[in-house]
Amino acid sequence: MPGAPSGCHARTTLSFVHHANQFLLTEGYQSREGLSQTVQGYAGILQMHEQSGIPCGLHLSGTLIEAIAWGCPWFFSLVRRLRDQGLVELIGGTYSENIIPLSSDEINGRQISEFLQIFELHFGNSEKLGWFWVPERVWDTSKISAVIQNRQLANGGYRGVFLDSRLLFPIESEPPALSRQQVDRLGPWTNRQQMLSERFAQLSQFQQESWLNRLGAQSLAGLQIAPISESLRYWIPFKEGDRERFLDLVQIARGRKLLFADDFERTAGVAGWDSTAFRRYGDFLSWAKNCGTFDFELPEIASKLNSAVAEITSIEPGSFYEFEAELGGERNGSGFTRSPEAREAQGYLQRTQLELSSMPFEAESRISELAWKHLLASHYETLWHDGGARGPTLAPWAKALASHSRHSLVMSKAAIWFGNADASSQIEFVDLDQDGEEEIVLKNNALFAVFSPRNGMRLVALFYRTDHGGALMIGNPSDDWNFQCELNQFMRIPANHPGAFCDEVGENDRYEISSTSAVDGPLLEITMINVEPQSPWFGTRKSISFSNAPSTLCMSYKLPQERQALMCKEISFSVSPDYLSLLRNGIATAKVESENHRFSVTQGKFKIELRKNGHAPLRPAGLIGHGWRVATDATDDFALEVTCSTP
Repeated sequence: MPGAPSGCHARTTLSFVHHANQFLLTEGYQSREGLSQTVQGYAGILQMHEQSGIPCGLHLSGTLIEAIAWGCPWFFSLVRRLRDQGLVELIGGTYSENIIPLSSDEINGRQISEFLQIFELHFGNSEKLGWFWVPERVWDTSKISAVIQNRQLANGGYRGVFLDSRLLFPIESEPPALSRQQVDRLGPWTNRQQMLSERFAQLSQFQQESWLNRLGAQSLAGLQIAPISESLRYWIPFKEGDRERFLDLVQIARGRKLLFADDFERTAGVAGWDSTAFRRYGDFLSWAKNCGTFDFELPEIASKLNSAVAEITSIEPGSFYEFEAELGGERNGSGFTRSPEAREAQGYLQRTQLELSSMPFEAESRISELAWKHLLASHYETLWHDGGARGPTLAPWAKALASHSRHSLVMSKAAIWFGNADASSQIEFVDLDQDGEEEIVLKNNALFAVFSPRNGMRLVALFYRTDHGGALMIGNPSDDWNFQCELNQFMRIPANHPGAFCDEVGENDRYEISSTSAVDGPLLEITMINVEPQSPWFGTRKSISFSNAPSTLCMSYKLPQERQALMCKEISFSVSPDYLSLLRNGIATAKVESENHRFSVTQGKFKIELRKNGHAPLRPAGLIGHGWRVATDATDDFALEVTCSTP
């Protein structure tokens, strides 16, 4: 490997910022790595930085932090250790990387506050967060500047952001000033094979100086701007010819500072990116460390704020080049709202927000909080579009997330119900989530149970109210739905969201009413019958009732007389006691107990217990989403009680 480029006497400073952003991942995807492999890739890159002694900034999105806290909590120990060694500087952002200009001020404020709360739980010292990662690097001063600098935030407001250097130039300008379009002609997307110096030489000396002056730290009314070099994210880690292109840039920018900032997944070669990048990035760090040309530093905003920076009077809206030119996002993301399916998805988000905003003051506070949190998660990379031969289209996972924002409507109804302290026992047939299909709701002053008769008569949500507040005890709606848009359907690939009373191969069977004993009063019971003639569960009767204890729900199974088809079939349950706490805190403090016909999980102040009669025992069956899966065999008729309590 060569050393410093010839003629370069002043050393160039390199800074690295890795942006890690994933949703609430699980395992078992068909077309991408799951959570554990993705996090292993992150860890490998951080260990490369540790071995080389080259520091880096690290941004972890809020949803990713929660996924790691549940599935790979060991990763936090690595991050904390490198932070304590001065090799990692942590960077703030929003909870679900929502595109800020596409979200309301209320959503944006909640997004930033939710991130800070989660960060404090897992890393502490949130007040030290100074840098803010702008979601998808979509900047709009009027929407972003004030909300991130709000002194009422837990960290006292952010003081700096990372933006693509192209945004530091005006969209239009009069000669000899450089316009954003002229700057884009210098970008690697114009001609990847051509050296930057060849295009740079075509600028006037004034324009060259203007371009170079934008490489350093800038200030916009006191908000520090760190310019991202678009070229570096194309050339690092090196492929054929990239080292020469990189050194050519260094020659032009000698003695100045260059910032590499890009998706951590691309560098680690996971989540659909080129897997060879992992090895090539390690080779790059080793070369950069040993070539004798570079100094390396963290963003370290506190020290930079005391140094001289160039003042910018305004920054017009915009994002990274591909967002505007290839994905159809336009400058502020508004391009993502043009198509009919995008407008439908946006409508789900907006109508759900309107519903939550209108909840009465008396609504149960913790379930209301969960409803808002789920809506924030549903804004993940808001209305993201993928490129393709036919042009940009709404990404299937973004469409699914917007659709599932409607689970917050169910939560709001439970919160409102529990806000009535004298709530009596009732059975209700109602379309809670506004998907066009009625749910069956059994509710009293302690429980609010939601069943889906068109999807296996599964218990898709169970809410519980105590003196400590309310909690979702069954159901994990914020976990990844992959591409599935339908609400309440069982998710097969990857397996997730089973709820309870989930019958193998009959998860989405249709049930109809067989009988009811009462629809309003202290004693409630409803019996449903499986009416899918091709299903092995055809004719199965499920009877649901409240027991004498208001916090216990009972389900009895009466299997069809012909049971041969049910041999080796199982019935499964997933419990997520205090789902809000599980999301934020992870798995570490939960207590699981299992013994034959009894299974329980305690999380903080909430406990859920399953008790079953019949021959087949309950057996633990691992984790699924943010929940514990339990299974039993369909060998005989049985009854199972679900009891919620405060330990």
